[in-house]
Amino acid sequence: MKQIDGYKIYMNQMIGKGSFGAVYIGVSDSTGQKVAVKILSKANSIFWVMKVDADEYLKNALFSEIKIMESIKSENIVGFFDVMESSKNYYIVQ
Repeated sequence: MKQIDGYKIYMNQMIGKGSFGAVYIGVSDSTGQKVAVKILSKANSIFWVMKVDADEYLKNALFSEIKIMESIKSENIVGFFDVMESSKNYYIVQ
């Protein structure tokens, strides 16, 4: 288990994985609500292949994804709760 801000992330309970990161089950400390936490690594090797600044690329992708998630409200689409940053990763809580 990994603790980030107000969330526990269960690193042994992966929901899915993509090119830029993985999604894990988490729990909000304040509400006990189950959440999905997408972890995007700043050190992903794909950025070396693409020859781009990983931090800048991820920030742009992250802000685009957040903007879209905040604008769409539907019971059929996962909502957006929080975003956090550490020295190695970005975390999107849904």
